[in-house]
Parts: sequence; structure tokens; C-alpha cells
Amino acid sequence: MRRQLRISVLLCAAFCAPAAMADPVDLTTYTINFTGSGLLPTAGSFTYDPDTYTFSSFLVVWDGLTFDLTNRANNPAESTPDPSCIGSLTGGAATWALLSGSCTPPASGFTTDWGADTTQSLFRFISFNEATPEVYIDVAASDAPTSGDFGANGQWTLTATTAAVPEPSSIPVTIALLSVALIARKRIVPGVSSGQQTNR
Repeated sequence: MRRQLRISVLLCAAFCAPAAMADPVDLTTYTINFTGSGLLPTAGSFTYDPDTYTFSSFLVVWDGLTFDLTNRANNPAESTPDPSCIGSLTGGAATWALLSGSCTPPASGFTTDWGADTTQSLFRFISFNEATPEVYIDVAASDAPTSGDFGANGQWTLTATTAAVPEPSSIPVTIALLSVALIARKRIVPGVSSGQQTNR
């Protein structure tokens, strides 16, 4: 009876968890691959959580300078008109649409690229309208003016470098199943089939 009670408790702990625990935590780290003209960045990476649309550890190294873009990635500057790839997205979701390639090729009349400014120590992932040179998404290391002589620019792609973190709910399920297996194994006497076991 005690064994059955133990098994019931373990199974309930695994499968009766709140629904919120079943939400996957898809924290994934990406490496940014840069191409273009001028001095290219020597490193770039960030971690993104698609469940909360949040960036962390967003760093780019260019011209010997390390740019922490984390805050700007979570709070990008946007101005209208919004192209279809951004739509009504804001915050980290809008930045992810830009970085992940949703804006490539950019909407008609827009250009999307990264840019680095030697005179302002500025680094950006931008998409702007050629007709009115206005940045509508600006993930920058500083709030320097949008005008300036960019010393380098180009395109980028992303490569996932770490696997997604398992769902929190899968951890208690795994523990419960292993515990049940161990309890069941202890009940079987070696060399005796289940039909021949006697209660002691």
C-alpha cells in the first residue's frame, strides 16, 4: 500500500504541476556573422528568449571596442512608417524581426544593414527608408544622432550556438519516471518471474 501511495504522489507531482510550468524556456544563444565593406566586427553574439521577447548578453566587438547592445535591443527606437516585416511589433519582438531576417529582403523603399561610425563610436543594426533617411529600428550602443559618416556597413546572418533549454515540466516528469522504475525494480525478486512472486 505504501509503495502504491509513493507512486501516486510521484506521478501527481510530475503531471499535476501548474500549467504555467509547461511553458518552454527557449533561451538560445546566437552568433552574428558579419559581411560587408570596411572594417568588419570581430565578434557578435546575444541570447534571446522568444517567450518573453527579451535579449541578454548582446555584445558586438568592432574596431577594438565592445558595444553592449542589450538595452537597445530590448528597447529599439522605432519611427513610422513600419514595414510589413515589423508591423505593430515593439520592443524585443521588433528587434528580433529585424535581426532574424524577417526584414530581408527589406520592404520596398527600405534598406537594412549594420553600420559602424568611427567618428561617434557607434554601432547599429538598422532599417531605414531611402526616400526619407529616417531610422525606424535603431539598435545602437548610444543615442548619438542618426547622421554621421559610417566607417563600415554590410549584412549579417545568425547561427544558433546553444540548444534550447528543456521545458521546466520535463524535469519532474523525468525524475518521477526514474523513481517509478526504481521502485518497480525493487519489487521484482531476481530469478523469479512476476507470476511466481509471493508476498512477504
